[in-house]
Amino acid sequence: MHSNLINKVKSNEYILNTLTLLTGTTCSQIIIVLFAPVLSRIYTPEEFGIFGFYLAFTSIGTNIATLKYELALVLPKNDKQAFNLLLIPITLSIIIFLISAFIYFCFVKNFSANNFIIYNLILTGILANAIFNIFISWNTRCKYYKNLSISRIIRTSGTLSVQFFSKLMGWPLNGLIFGHVTGCILGIFSFVINTLKKRKIKFIQFSRKLIFLNIIKYKDFARFQTPSVLINTISQYMPLLLFPILFSNEIAGFYAITMRVMIIPANLINQAIRQTYYQKATEHYNSNSNITDFFLNTMKFLAKVYLIPAIIIAIFAPSLFSLIFGKSWQVAGIYAQLSVFYFFFGSVNVAAVMSSYILGLQKFNLIYEILLLIARFLSIYFGYLLFNNSFISVFLFSMAGAIFNFIYIIIIFYRIKKIDNGQLSTDAYK
Repeated sequence: MHSNLINKVKSNEYILNTLTLLTGTTCSQIIIVLFAPVLSRIYTPEEFGIFGFYLAFTSIGTNIATLKYELALVLPKNDKQAFNLLLIPITLSIIIFLISAFIYFCFVKNFSANNFIIYNLILTGILANAIFNIFISWNTRCKYYKNLSISRIIRTSGTLSVQFFSKLMGWPLNGLIFGHVTGCILGIFSFVINTLKKRKIKFIQFSRKLIFLNIIKYKDFARFQTPSVLINTISQYMPLLLFPILFSNEIAGFYAITMRVMIIPANLINQAIRQTYYQKATEHYNSNSNITDFFLNTMKFLAKVYLIPAIIIAIFAPSLFSLIFGKSWQVAGIYAQLSVFYFFFGSVNVAAVMSSYILGLQKFNLIYEILLLIARFLSIYFGYLLFNNSFISVFLFSMAGAIFNFIYIIIIFYRIKKIDNGQLSTDAYK
């Protein structure tokens, strides 16, 4: 019986690839869980609030830097076209990094040494995250799932080790920020070394004509997906951007640790599912095969996986946060309780999001994200204006995200169903 199960797994490429990615993701999340109680005791909520502010800005900058062309890397049918597409986001991210650095050094005067360091860390973090995401997409295309797992483990280990030792050794830098940048750079080195070993990239395939054609062919990623993902990032990090203004850095720090903990269950599965589903669903789409069943099975699997963690968080979060991170972090546990619906639906919608890229729904995504941004902003602001209460702001923010994610899943499902039934065209990027 066991041998039959093993043979079944080995013969199923999708399951095998998912397990490979899941192994790396699980190891990364275990490392995060082990370090989390330590970091929460050596860093203050205010320091986590500043770190959350940094994460918000670097995430926003990362989404602008590549114009999201890396998301299209899985779509081309041949490697020559894909390689020339790969050069576009790499070049864009380097150009934006240089322009940003030039503007800062030429036009910003009388900056303090601390601001100078932080700004450089933000710029470096944006470039490093952009390159890291590009390599994720390239390795997904090439099915180098072992590379993805190794690089994520190295990035996580490097990040948390530097964050721990920088505080322990009393470095003047914000260790949380410096560790994040360092870990990302280490992950890139791992990607470069392992990718070059595969000899998949052939530089003789360079073609200016193909680069130009790719820019035109996948322009919707720049026109619609870039502002869509940018708006999504701003709306996701909105509590970390607004709480220091409306409430305090301490409140922002509590929410930052809530986000840090709540994404652990999501990252455990979703990082693996995201790459393998995108690659496999693209194959189905390019060959005009049925996607509906694949989509539904993935959604059902994710719902079953996240249901139990959601129930545990909804009931025990304040007690668990106090026990693991210390009594001073109980407020973060209450935020987790209030956010459970949002994180549940935000975790199970990964198949819907990746399907939207395949179906060429970038314009729809942009409209959706604009409406979601408005709803999230009003949720937080009403909680402040009417009640001056961060708990109400977090709850309203969570419910807005949950409702919008649920509606999004339904819309994408019916879109896929219509395509499989022949009611809609399937020529988005063919």
